[in-house]
Amino acid sequence: MSLDRGQPGELTHKALVSNWGIFYLPNQFTFSRAMISHNCYPSSVRNRLKLLAVATLIAVATSQFSAQAYEKVNLCTAKEKTAAQSHITKQINAISKSDWKRAYNLSAESFRKVVSLESFTSTVKSQYKFLIFSDGFGFGTCEKAKASLNQIVTIDYRGTKRTLSFDLTTEKGRLGVVSANEIVAPHGANA
Repeated sequence: MSLDRGQPGELTHKALVSNWGIFYLPNQFTFSRAMISHNCYPSSVRNRLKLLAVATLIAVATSQFSAQAYEKVNLCTAKEKTAAQSHITKQINAISKSDWKRAYNLSAESFRKVVSLESFTSTVKSQYKFLIFSDGFGFGTCEKAKASLNQIVTIDYRGTKRTLSFDLTTEKGRLGVVSANEIVAPHGANA
C-alpha cells in the first residue's frame, strides 16, 4: 500500500499531512485540497480550517470506537443479582472444600476452553489462598452490561478484607464465571 504524502496541510483520502506528522484516515473520508488551498483563504483561515479538519477527524474516529468500546452499565435486577450471588457462593464453597473440579465447572465454557483444570487449580492455590481459607464473604454491588454481570465480593481472611470483582456471562443458557480479579486499594488509600 502506497501512502499519498502530499504537502503540509493537505488532506487526502489516505492521510492528513501536517507539521506534526501524518494522520491516517479511513477511506470514507475524502477532502479536497481546495478546502485548505493556499490561494483561497488568508493564512489565519487556513490554519483554522486545518485545526477544524484535525479536530473533526479525531472526533469522528473516537466516536466510532467509543460506541463499540463502552457499554452502558446498569445495576443488576434482583433476579440477576440472586443468580450471580448463588453461582459465586457455589464456586467459593467448592474452592474452600478443595473440590477443584466442581469449582472449575462453575466457570464459563469460554474460560474452560482456554484454561485447564490444572492451571485453574494451581492459580487459585497460589494467588487466591484467601478463598480457600476464608472466614466468610459478603456481596457488594452487581452491575450488568450487554452480555455480562459484574459482582463485587468481599472476602474475610485472617482479620482483613479482600475484594474481588467477579465477571460472569451466560453461554448456552448457563451462567459461568469468566474471571475473578482482586481489587487492591492504591498505597495509602483508605480501604
